[in-house]
Amino acid sequence: MVALNVVGIFLGYGATIILARELSRVAFDQYIGAIATLGLFASLAEGGFGKYGLRVIPIYNEAQDGGRIAGYLRFAFLGTLLLSLLLAIAMIVLAAPLHSGNRRDVVTLAFVYLPSMAGAGVVIDLLLAFRMPIVAMVISRIMIPATTLLLILMLTQTMHFNASHAVLCFASGSVMALLLGMLLCYRQASPLVGDAEVETNVRGWISESVTFMFFTFMVSWLFRSTLVITHHMPHGDIGVGLLAPAFETGGLILLLSKSTDKFFQPAVSLYMEENNWRQMSILRRDRALMVGAGIILFLLVVAFFGKTILGIYGPDFVASYPALCWVAVGSSMTTLFSLAPTFLLYAGRRRMLTWLLGLHAGLLLVLTVIFYWKFGGTGAAAAYAVCVTSYSLSNLYFANREFQKLKSELRETDAVAID
Repeated sequence: MVALNVVGIFLGYGATIILARELSRVAFDQYIGAIATLGLFASLAEGGFGKYGLRVIPIYNEAQDGGRIAGYLRFAFLGTLLLSLLLAIAMIVLAAPLHSGNRRDVVTLAFVYLPSMAGAGVVIDLLLAFRMPIVAMVISRIMIPATTLLLILMLTQTMHFNASHAVLCFASGSVMALLLGMLLCYRQASPLVGDAEVETNVRGWISESVTFMFFTFMVSWLFRSTLVITHHMPHGDIGVGLLAPAFETGGLILLLSKSTDKFFQPAVSLYMEENNWRQMSILRRDRALMVGAGIILFLLVVAFFGKTILGIYGPDFVASYPALCWVAVGSSMTTLFSLAPTFLLYAGRRRMLTWLLGLHAGLLLVLTVIFYWKFGGTGAAAAYAVCVTSYSLSNLYFANREFQKLKSELRETDAVAID
């Protein structure tokens, strides 16, 4: 799965590099802003239906409850379609007046594909819920970016390529993923569903899904919104386009946290259940050493070869090297302490996590507007670094406090038992 992630990242990397070289600077800026906005709001349009499905579908599957599986699939697909259509219409109405000419047309076209992108995200989560992780990863990490890359390569050789064409290439991968994912979901569910009577719990499912939707959107906002905010602010023709390679390259280290967290999370859950705080301390130390070594290597590569990497996109993009350094530092801090939110969640501190996410999401909006207005792209990258670092350190502080509290409670319980 790690290998699939890596391949997917480099497929996406290749597509962005080709677009940076083939499109005019103005068109590339329009494309980046539209896709960043689409990706951010797709996480909201998913409605949390896929993420909640990861929790309940395995339970229904284990119980052989075909009626509820059929009901939830219908609920998830129809709910995503309705929510994404409403959100797409609302965003077209709200975002269009902020732009003019081709920039407005590109943003509008991107939101036309919001339902397909949101639907693709939901079906990929549902495939994971049906315990088809390799299939889900191949669709999300290989098929979608590969489709985009192949279409870009074909169209750039046969026609005058512009930002709208680039958006269509990007959206085509999601359309194919949605259709294939739905087919596979129903195929996987059909042995259980059969002639079972459809059972639903719409009110309960919506209530639970909203929580997952909020967390997903807030996390996406924290890590994706910088390009969206700057795209909708007054800026030069290539302001956002120059930032995109810096964020794409500087955010590569986040792959390390995504990969290692999936390995360590089951152990965290087990040690907390057993109150095995000694092993928890050893796990934290071992992870810090392993991840820390990877971060140091990554930062050295950025420091010494960052300009060369940016130069692959084109000579103009070397100017975003300071922004790359800021993004790399902020993403590295997030990677180093990425298990802290998991610990707080497992410890039942969901309200605290919600508060921290909301606080830093608002802080990011304010700082990005101020810093971008005064310092341009470097300022926007600095705002990102400050906010995600503050969020990570806040999680670490409260996780450590909770860790010490749980250890103390265990010692007190043991002392009472001895007495």
